Amino acid sequence: MRVISLDSKGKKYKVTFSNDDSYLLNEELVLEYRLVKDKEIADDMLDEILAKENEYDLYLKTLNYLSKHDVSTFKIKKYLLTKGATNEEIENIIYKLNQKKLINDKNYFINLVNHLVDKCYGRNYIYYRLDEEKIDKSIIDEVMSSIDSTTYLDNIYKVSRKWLKNSKEIDVFKKYEKLKVYLSNHGFETPIIIKVSEELKHEERDNIK
Repeated sequence: MRVISLDSKGKKYKVTFSNDDSYLLNEELVLEYRLVKDKEIADDMLDEILAKENEYDLYLKTLNYLSKHDVSTFKIKKYLLTKGATNEEIENIIYKLNQKKLINDKNYFINLVNHLVDKCYGRNYIYYRLDEEKIDKSIIDEVMSSIDSTTYLDNIYKVSRKWLKNSKEIDVFKKYEKLKVYLSNHGFETPIIIKVSEELKHEERDNIK
């Protein structure tokens, strides 16, 4: 079939063919395939062009998604699946984003860990959140090792004292057992929970004396 006309439509071109079919194509494809008036296009080449146009539209949607959300590669893949992207299209788009340095999983996960630490969550919960992202265990271990131990310890004391201050439980044993459950639910590890709860219990007893 033959190209009859090309009309500019914003950032795209309306390309009309001799069979009266017309398609909106991005400028990159028009230039790549040298689409000009009266050029003959084989059916299989048109199929290839339309497939690339669909992938380009998905890429633009992904850029818009990235402009509004700080996400990982895993979440981008999930997003693209909701848009009907094929596995090949997803891999091509991820490759392009990496080439343009528009995504950086390591930085994303470090930022996520710092955010969760600031929210006073424990290592178990943080590990669970990272594991949800389907990333390599070596990356999880590397990112987890970036947690500042002093800040982490300060956080568990902070949330523990806040919980104890608001607790209505009178019985000391029950109160500290409930504190342990609370800290466990926040993802803190059993050894540090026991250590902190015992220290705070002794601290409370000393203040009563």
